[in-house]
Amino acid sequence: MNLKKFLFSLLIISVSLSVSGCIKINSGSSSKKVDGGIYKSLNRGEAFAQKGLIPTITGKPASIASLDADVLALDPSDNKALYYGSTANGLYYSYDGGESWLFSSSLGKLPIAGIAIDPKDKCEIFVASGNKVYKSEDCTRTWSQTYFHNDIKVGVSAIAIDHYNSDIVYIGSSKGELLKSADEGKTWQG
Repeated sequence: MNLKKFLFSLLIISVSLSVSGCIKINSGSSSKKVDGGIYKSLNRGEAFAQKGLIPTITGKPASIASLDADVLALDPSDNKALYYGSTANGLYYSYDGGESWLFSSSLGKLPIAGIAIDPKDKCEIFVASGNKVYKSEDCTRTWSQTYFHNDIKVGVSAIAIDHYNSDIVYIGSSKGELLKSADEGKTWQG
């Protein structure tokens, strides 16, 4: 009886894996080199194209892949607006679906650990950096600090805005704390 159960289970697993079509393994070598970065699909994941050129001092665009990104955020009200947070190079943004990227110079090269965009006001953006949270109300032109953790060793590692009530903002810390603001980041409660 146990042998029948085992064979039946093996058959179910084999059929499931063979019809799922989720894994594609390519063998052989490819002459096309890929340097990482951001990839975009316009056909539900059938094919992807590399996106993410950034301007450089030389005038020749470079790939965004070299920026050590930690987080990518999509504006919930505008699918062409993307935000890319880097551990060593600050915040980059794109308003053309990732075709080109610009550096948020007003924030500088702070390490970005989290990004949240207000679903009702696309110019209101929060970023988590180290033990602080910053907020822009003018589409990344200027930033103000809205939260500061007293312990420099405790970083803000996540940030989210309530989709139904954008006055409510949540942050999570590397210490395991969850804090909530009910007034768009002006005050915080644990």
